[in-house]
Amino acid sequence: MNSKTISLIFLSILLSFIFSFPCTLAATDDEYLEPGVQACGLLATSEALTYAVNIGSDVSMASFALNWRNDASKINLDLQTPGGEWIRPERDSFATYKECNTSMTYSIERPVAGRWVAKVSPGNQSKVNEAYCIIAHLMDIKSENQYAARFSGLFSDYATDEDKDGIDDYITIEASVSVKTAGNYSAKGVLYSVQNGEKILIDNAAFLNFGAHQIRFDLFDLKSPGPYRLERLSLYDENGDEIDKYSGNYTTKAYDINMVPRQSAKLTGSYSDYGSDINGDGLYDYLTVDVGVMVYDPGNYSVLGDLYDDNGKKVVWSLGSDMLPIGSNILHMDFDGKTIERHRFNGTYHLKELELIRGDSAVENISTEDIVMDATVTHSYNYGEFVDPTWPEKSLSGYGKGEILLTIQVSSILPVFRGRYSMDIVGANMPPISSNWTVTGTKNGYSYDLPGIHMPNKPNNFTVVAKGVKNLNVGVKKDPVEGGANFTRTWISTRANAGEDGTARIENDMISPGRYQFKIFGEAIDNATQVNLEMKVVKKLLINGRFDLALNTSGFPSSNYSINAKAINESVCFDEINLEGPSSGF
Repeated sequence: MNSKTISLIFLSILLSFIFSFPCTLAATDDEYLEPGVQACGLLATSEALTYAVNIGSDVSMASFALNWRNDASKINLDLQTPGGEWIRPERDSFATYKECNTSMTYSIERPVAGRWVAKVSPGNQSKVNEAYCIIAHLMDIKSENQYAARFSGLFSDYATDEDKDGIDDYITIEASVSVKTAGNYSAKGVLYSVQNGEKILIDNAAFLNFGAHQIRFDLFDLKSPGPYRLERLSLYDENGDEIDKYSGNYTTKAYDINMVPRQSAKLTGSYSDYGSDINGDGLYDYLTVDVGVMVYDPGNYSVLGDLYDDNGKKVVWSLGSDMLPIGSNILHMDFDGKTIERHRFNGTYHLKELELIRGDSAVENISTEDIVMDATVTHSYNYGEFVDPTWPEKSLSGYGKGEILLTIQVSSILPVFRGRYSMDIVGANMPPISSNWTVTGTKNGYSYDLPGIHMPNKPNNFTVVAKGVKNLNVGVKKDPVEGGANFTRTWISTRANAGEDGTARIENDMISPGRYQFKIFGEAIDNATQVNLEMKVVKKLLINGRFDLALNTSGFPSSNYSINAKAINESVCFDEINLEGPSSGF
């Protein structure tokens, strides 16, 4: 036997020895994976990470879901039974395996009780340091018999170029749902932008049949390319009851920056504040905050925000609005001095939840261009520096049978300061009646019933007319209903430009009953020192017997008022009632 033959025999023995042992990646000790709690990490190319899950004999279904960010990467998820065998979906009928670009999941029916191991390992050796998250869900026999639908833990996201112009138009996130009982389901949740901190509410509803399905969320007009993290997601049945909740840490990919629409304007972070004494009586009518805005696309812009005291209590809301040209601009926010005085707080105030909006609710689509949660802190003010409000009430009573037309009109003369005018009506009732009523709402408006009176839904006009102005803006904010949903609803009126005679007019006939803050403001004509403002509320009353009507003038400014009740058919016992004159609060 020559030396060459000996060498070949030795090489053959060596190769047999090597390949008799499986080639494995360096692995760490098993980490315990708590069911329902997502575990996240960073996977390097040279390692495999293993997670142990203890499954009891009462578990009827176990699911394991793996997600990662980069769809160019490939990560493997393998499952090992307590007996040491690796699951092979093509062989094991009790296992269901699904895979997407950045996720994969296993569903195991009637899993063997014991210690299961999930192994996460690289499947693409050219990609390193890939972030991932893994979660396991266990369902026992009892709960399996109870659930109608639940999240399976599998999520995916992708972009769509709908118009085929080479730029993605929107992002879609899909959440997989396992359904046992067909029906109508909805899902609602919150997304968090990892890049800029923006929070986005997502929701959708669909009829889902038995089996595995997806609920999709299409995301338009995003302010950053991502990634976006799913902070929470709840599943609801057709009765609105929450039946499942996902509180993992699923994170989307980062997408092409070209899909993010360019901002039309943004907040510059420049603020200044001062007290505004309009009538020169030595007391501030407003706490004014000037907000810097950089405009890239000219148009109608508004800033909305809330003023809080140092104790974190909300004091008053305000908005500023104007047609802004390209470049650096300032929008003025005048916070009502009467409300600040009534709040009885001395110290600095905090401007929060400042929102820059483009558009008009009546004639344009509204879009949010920028949001700052904590904008600025003002100088220190004493509430005694601001005007002291008064809140009178008027009464109207009588009897009869028939129809009358009730018109409440307020006429004010507003001083002009720095070329603009402003007035706040805070805590006003609409309609301005403090008597107890029963209200009925329809798509055509709201009707009211009081003893001896029925007010049909039409007419229900609220009109504001300003004279001696270039334009007129009306902002409306409704107070939350006590015992109802804890939210406010904001409406920005149509921006009315004045005609050649300097008169601008805004009218709305669909204001629902409740307490409101109205903010009326705009630009006066050049060299004007005052503006004439008229507000009018018109309601029809059907009289049937004795009536007492308490007119609540809370929040209205010191002005001349008139209350007119005029018969509009012959069956009414009185022809006309007039109350008018100056009022300290109406």
